[in-house]
Amino acid sequence: MADPKRIWTAALIVIGDEILSGRTLDKNIAQIASWLQVQGIRLAEVRVVPDVEDRIVEAVNALRMRNDYLFTTGGIGPTHDDITVDAIARALGVPVKLYRVSDYAGLVEALRANDWFMVLNDFESYRQAQRRIDSLWAEQGKWWRMSVTNTAHCGWFSADRAIGEYAERIWHVPTSPDTTAGG
Repeated sequence: MADPKRIWTAALIVIGDEILSGRTLDKNIAQIASWLQVQGIRLAEVRVVPDVEDRIVEAVNALRMRNDYLFTTGGIGPTHDDITVDAIARALGVPVKLYRVSDYAGLVEALRANDWFMVLNDFESYRQAQRRIDSLWAEQGKWWRMSVTNTAHCGWFSADRAIGEYAERIWHVPTSPDTTAGG
């Protein structure tokens, strides 16, 4: 049985010259730390490294020895400096194996066939919405105007009326005049 007092740790390597130069803001550290915390895992260390294979290999080897888990973000994509996969494979002493998209057809079909909550059915629209949210979030002034406008247009909910009536008739607490008037 696992020791309930044991503190599991994780490290995160953020890879990319664009992070170090300030051209791209990291959005992953806080999210990963929060997610790990919920899982009962402490994010013990974060290291940001450039797109240099030797630096990635050194970071992977150092951090995986000191932690139970190691995560990486960034560095993987169709760019001229896409060396992350090769660097991590080198650090772990394993070959890189490339797969064709068709190699995953069975997995995708199995997921779709057993997707009781239909998560995959609207995944593309979810991705598009997330991209739109990301672009809106980048324009903070516009984001806050939209947030306030959306909140203001929420209107009156039936629960608001019900709570107002409970407050007056059952709990006998004073309420503002428009609690039962519908807004």
